[in-house]
Formats: sequence, structure tokens, C-alpha cells
Amino acid sequence: MSSWSNTGKRYTGKQINKNRYAGVIDVMTSQELPDKFTLQLDIKKIGEVTGDWNFDIPVSKNKTASATRVFYPSAGKTDNGVTLTVKKVAFAPNATEISLELTEPLSVQEIQEAGSGAGREQNSYRFEILDDQGRKLAANVAGGVETQDGVRITRYKAVATTSYQGKPAYLTVQPVLEKVFWVTADLGNLPIILEVGSHQQLTITQVEFRPDKTLLHFKGVDPYNTLNIRDLSGREYSFDYKKPPGKDKENAFVREYPPLDRNQKLTVETVKHEEPVELKNLKVKVPLNW
Repeated sequence: MSSWSNTGKRYTGKQINKNRYAGVIDVMTSQELPDKFTLQLDIKKIGEVTGDWNFDIPVSKNKTASATRVFYPSAGKTDNGVTLTVKKVAFAPNATEISLELTEPLSVQEIQEAGSGAGREQNSYRFEILDDQGRKLAANVAGGVETQDGVRITRYKAVATTSYQGKPAYLTVQPVLEKVFWVTADLGNLPIILEVGSHQQLTITQVEFRPDKTLLHFKGVDPYNTLNIRDLSGREYSFDYKKPPGKDKENAFVREYPPLDRNQKLTVETVKHEEPVELKNLKVKVPLNW
């Protein structure tokens, strides 16, 4: 099986009893999957049990293809240099899939600061999808990005994993913009208060430099906030998201990093999210001619 780029995974599950664990792995990709392929699944941990489980699962669209209705509407809107196009809508027996493409010009700042660390700014989008009765389709969205000649092209795939009942005359796609940018601070000046969103702050209270690791103590609502450390060379250090955060007390957490030199200048950076804004001028109505 070829590997897929621009792929996201989400895990949910729970312990049923001492010897049983039930879970779901959602794999989302913005790419079009082939009609037939073998899904290779390698599992290293189930619940609290580590091991090595390998599965080769044949996957085929043959049974669902004849029962799937596909539309290629190419409906779109352009506003202020940003274009949203709905490329494909597919109604399958067990899912509804919408393929979107969004193009936008890179700002001068983005071009100049690409890869430079803190100060990077980008637009983040999510999409509200409604049918002709105003009912919202709960969809998981994955996106893949490429840049060509100063233009960012993002191809999204929204998948609602339930069967849609009926034949809607149209769908409506409402994009919502959330500006995201990096904020940075000198790690030597504690405590550090970082703005991470609307009325939300993250406070770094202590840094422990140990021979085998570096521990960052912070207060905040979300222990999974992005927190990167950079040294003077620009090298970035991130904590391991697979390790659960240590907890000092309520809303106070500890994250582990590689061992760092306390005598060198270090900075910390995180992501700030601005208040989401509906882009009404990019709202697309997608006619479906059954």
C-alpha cells in the first residue's frame, strides 16, 4: 500500500474489562483513495498494553460504488482574492463526502517569514455544511496544503460518517475563518503570560533544567496547548504529545522536553487563536440535480 500524505488520525476507545478494549481509529485524508487497496495497520499499544499487532485489510469500493451518487458541481465564490470551490459531493450508503478547494494569496509577511519561527501567521478554516432544510452535517475535515507562485492551495475533504436520508435540492457551505499566529517570549523572564485565545491565557511559572530532561510548569485551561522552545540557533524543541501531561494541581500542568542548557538564551512560543469570523461573502450554495 502506498502511503498517503495530508492524513489525519483520531483515536477513541475505552476499556471494556480486564482483557478487552474497544476503540475506533478515524483516518482522514484530503486525497482521493483508489477503488481497491490493502490497508496496512500496525498497532503498538492497546489501552495500557504494549505489543506488536499487524493487519493487512483488503478494501474495495465495488459494493458501494453502484449505490453512491456523485455530483461534480464546481460551485464557488471569490472575495478579496480568496476563492472557495466545491469540487465534488458524494452520497454513499454509509457516508457523505464533500471535496473543497480554497485558494488564497500569501501575504508579504508570510513569504518573508516562512520557516523563521515565531511571528508566523496563517489563516485556519473550518466549514459548516447544511442541507436545504438547514440541518447541519456533522463532518470530519482533513486538508492538504501546497504553495504555487505565491498562492496557497488547500484541498479539503469533509466526511460525515452517517448515511444521509433523502435527496436534498442543495447544500450550503459556510467557511469560518480563525486567524492563527505564533507569539513568543524570553524563557528567562518568569512568570510568562501568553495570550492563546479570546479571554484565555497560559502562564509559565517554572522551568526545571535537569541532566536528563527539561520540565516546563504552566497554568492554563488546555494542557495540550502548543508550547515549543527554541534556542539561539533556531532549533525547535516540542514536548511529546503521546505522553499525558503531568499535573501539579487544578489547571496547572508539567510538560517534558529534552535536556537543555540553562545558560543559553531560550525562547518559548505558542499559538494564539483569534475569534472565529463567518465569511459570508464566501458562502457557497451547491445545487444538486438528482
